[in-house]
Amino acid sequence: MVHTHIVLISVPFQGAINSIIQFAKNLKRMGVKVTILSSVSAQNRMAKASSTTPDGLTFVSFSDGYDDGIKLSDNHEHFRSENTRRGSKALLELIKANSEEGFLITGVVYAMLLPWVTEVAHEFNLPSAPLWVQPATIFALYFYYFNGYGDLVKKICDHPSCAIELPELGKLTSRDVPIFMLPYNTFSVGLSALKEQLDALDTKVKNTSQHF
Repeated sequence: MVHTHIVLISVPFQGAINSIIQFAKNLKRMGVKVTILSSVSAQNRMAKASSTTPDGLTFVSFSDGYDDGIKLSDNHEHFRSENTRRGSKALLELIKANSEEGFLITGVVYAMLLPWVTEVAHEFNLPSAPLWVQPATIFALYFYYFNGYGDLVKKICDHPSCAIELPELGKLTSRDVPIFMLPYNTFSVGLSALKEQLDALDTKVKNTSQHF
């Protein structure tokens, strides 16, 4: 399938935004129409980096109720719930509007922590995929964490001499592990969203393999 119009969806965190913008640039060079869908707070962050944003991109934003960005003191579960509810509605409306105007969307690429995207894309039989920008080792760490090694990873302390070992990954200290996994992580919603994301990917792979 030749993709002519891709929707990119970002979370309101600078690292993800930078990756989405860079990926958008690459798609534009290939002649693909790109629409970036994000929350108001994420779009505001993109605007601050406007000097590196290429022309020809279409930006669509939605309010998730946290237009000034999420803070540590906010209810993170409520943020996730509202981002899911309002983001799903925004993506659904975007797909429908483009279809009615004759600008069919052919695929969706999204940042991690957005498991709801796959469900909406599936409703329209659109292919979707996460944009993974970290080393493969980090992906493996998340896999192990959610598949029997979570308690072991949680034993890592902040001292460099405190280490654990995981299959094929060798010895690891707190410096090697994403902050989401550490005992003092305060953004617990991130870990639950990642688990939901990986579970959705696992289901997608299993369903796809049944056709081969």
